[in-house]
Amino acid sequence: MRGAMVLVCAMVAGCGNGSAPTAPPPPATPTAPAAPTSWAISGQILAAPQGTPIPGASMTFGEAAAVSTDASGNFAIVTTDAVTRSLLIAAPGYWTRETSLAGGEMRSGVLFDLIGEVPAFPRSQYLELARNAYEAPGKHEPTRRWTANPNIYISTRWRDSGQAVAQQSIDFLISEIRRIIPQWTAGKLQAGTIETGVGSRALAKGWIHVEFGRSGNWSRLGEDPGQVQLGTEGTCISFGIAHEFGHALGYWHSSVKPSIMGGGPTSCTLYDLTPNEALIARVMYSRAPGNLEPDKDGPPPPPPVYTLENRRSVMTCDSLFD
Repeated sequence: MRGAMVLVCAMVAGCGNGSAPTAPPPPATPTAPAAPTSWAISGQILAAPQGTPIPGASMTFGEAAAVSTDASGNFAIVTTDAVTRSLLIAAPGYWTRETSLAGGEMRSGVLFDLIGEVPAFPRSQYLELARNAYEAPGKHEPTRRWTANPNIYISTRWRDSGQAVAQQSIDFLISEIRRIIPQWTAGKLQAGTIETGVGSRALAKGWIHVEFGRSGNWSRLGEDPGQVQLGTEGTCISFGIAHEFGHALGYWHSSVKPSIMGGGPTSCTLYDLTPNEALIARVMYSRAPGNLEPDKDGPPPPPPVYTLENRRSVMTCDSLFD
């Protein structure tokens, strides 16, 4: 009995006098990091279309004090909310650019370009192609351009006779469309889905509809949905395709000859944009639709008012919709 009492006492002592074990304290709730109150947007100001940096350019974002680009054209703007505000960019020897910038998000690599006032950039030709200064010098149009890859529908029958267009012509047309859209958009866009069918299809957003018709070449200028008619078939119509898709992607006629949008002698060869047209495309497609002179972003332009103008030469142009 004496040995049993010793055992019982030892058990009680080992159980902490019979009380339940204490639960460990819960882990501390981590403190949430403070929400950011400012976001830096950085990038570079470049000369259009050469892409050389512009040092000392002044940038005014909303009501904030202006900041200047460094020797390499770099800038940093601190934003304090997600509001989109006006952005004014100015530098000696360049058109002042009026655009906008959205805050509230940290971004880097943002690029803006300025059009030079010096003759290196073909400014008068730019105004003709982008703003219709050639055929309507007293009323410059806002720019019209596509902002997404256009899908293409091609009717494989002549609209006036119902006769089939030769498959070789359809294949050539598809190849040229794929080749010329990146040129007119400075590589920003390409042809999307390309479909063919035996008849017309209702115009649809995001599509350019292409038909063959004996009344000649014409196109709707910079519209979505778009429409192009070609007045001849074959594999010698590269110039006509490049010209009409120039209109469809937002370009007007030019006084400069020879050029795709100005016309000139044509032959059975593949046509590319002239060097100046390629420069203009780089500037046109780096700005939002509705850009105004001298270089101010405006609201999206309304559809143009059309009148049919017949031309003597189907190849050099086009029953242009002005």
